[in-house]
Amino acid sequence: MQVNFFFQCFNQDMVTPRPEVCVAVVVVAAAVVAVVLYTHLKNSTRPGAVGLASPANNSGRCKNMTSPAKRLTRRISIPMVVVDGPRGHLHVDLHFTGMPALFFVDTGYAGPLVFNQWHHQRELRCMSTVSGNSAEWHRLSTAERLSVCLADDVHSAPVRGQTNEHIDDFMAANNCTPYATGCKVRLAGIASDAVQSMDMITCPISTDNHQLKLSDDDRLVTMDIPGVCHILTIDYMLSYGGAAITFVPPMLTLGPFDNSDWTRLEAKRVHGAFAVKINIAGREGWFTVDTGSSIPIVLGKTFSQGLPIERANIEKPFIAQKGVNSEKTCASIYEHTTVNLCQADGRFLGVETPLVSNDSNTSGVAGYLGLELIRKVGGLALTSDALYVPKQQSAEAVAIATSFLQSVAIGACTSR
Repeated sequence: MQVNFFFQCFNQDMVTPRPEVCVAVVVVAAAVVAVVLYTHLKNSTRPGAVGLASPANNSGRCKNMTSPAKRLTRRISIPMVVVDGPRGHLHVDLHFTGMPALFFVDTGYAGPLVFNQWHHQRELRCMSTVSGNSAEWHRLSTAERLSVCLADDVHSAPVRGQTNEHIDDFMAANNCTPYATGCKVRLAGIASDAVQSMDMITCPISTDNHQLKLSDDDRLVTMDIPGVCHILTIDYMLSYGGAAITFVPPMLTLGPFDNSDWTRLEAKRVHGAFAVKINIAGREGWFTVDTGSSIPIVLGKTFSQGLPIERANIEKPFIAQKGVNSEKTCASIYEHTTVNLCQADGRFLGVETPLVSNDSNTSGVAGYLGLELIRKVGGLALTSDALYVPKQQSAEAVAIATSFLQSVAIGACTSR
């Protein structure tokens, strides 16, 4: 359950941009047109921001904090950019009327799409530094623009709370209109819950460089979150009647799907996201499925107590994490263990993976499973009431899953 607010789009330095570095990055990126983007994030020690987001008690138009249901004539496939490493994550491009926009794919985030004013201002600054004009910037591929945004030395950090000046210009340029104000979202963190207020707007959205319009008036909440792109939420995926995330090649496919090639897991909705039942060494618990977390699986403190698991044989088997409500945890890293995903038919799907155990409990669930485990099983598919994994695990999909113990960045925390 990792929203990763503080570094999903950018690393930790946030220094003034150096034009010569920006230009060099774009020149290099232009030669790399691969869909899968491998970065240097293995050396990052910045903690993530763990938690779930879901609409809170609202009234009026704020009750409609989800994306309107879509009627599709065909399924829509959108290429994903996969960033590897212990801070791995998924991105896709969606297009507003006047610009492409990077969206972070997060099944642990409920509600409508999130338009992050901080990221919008950050991208405007990077665009002007790198190319000098929007047309040249927009011609870059998703991977190329993301590589610029991820570069260590290109950061010009917008100041949180000073991004409102850009929202009116954005809305005018992209045919957006105000929808509601004062809507509330509940942030369920690793050790605390909080409610945050935000506004909603509606905008036309398309993909494939405007060749396929997705919606004339999709809803977005406006937020000001340092270090994260716009967010493509689980409710947005489900507004198409279903969604599938696969990795050979990396693709987000929207629309109903044939489940004959998929295995249904025992699952339920918790805080708006899906949680699946998992059995580890005979102990069962519900774990949120969260593409926003790169860690294979994270156990809450209570669930992990007394489990017959061995701490990882690495120099410092601990990693720091930060919750969405600024709470902190020092997590222990454990050796590979068999994690059994409970299927709806009563059988198990066993996956060998290292474990991470927090020094606090996670709100509402026993823990959460993240992107690396999802890649190991080959992907996932969602409907409004069911969650699936592929029946046949692709050897290539398993091979591209990173080795967490080899690449993990050791955070600055001490053992319990």
